[in-house]
Amino acid sequence: MQEKKQQKALLKIILVLKDLLVIMERIDQTGAGFESLMESINTTPPAGRMMMHMVGSFTEFEREMIRERTREQVADLVPLWDLTQK
Repeated sequence: MQEKKQQKALLKIILVLKDLLVIMERIDQTGAGFESLMESINTTPPAGRMMMHMVGSFTEFEREMIRERTREQVADLVPLWDLTQK
């Protein structure tokens, strides 16, 4: 349960990969790094930056899959809605 809360906390920051990259760039421009206290991610070394990119990519992929499934479900329901309106 605690692990799910930790994942959700990081995922709230990473809504879109583009936003993640902008945030990471701004942090880098200040000379600072990002270190998650809940996950083992530190963007100071190259491996940490790569890991953050991967997390962001998977998060965006998951969002797109949810969006696609939702569209498909709505498309499946439209013919049923039309039948109930007659």
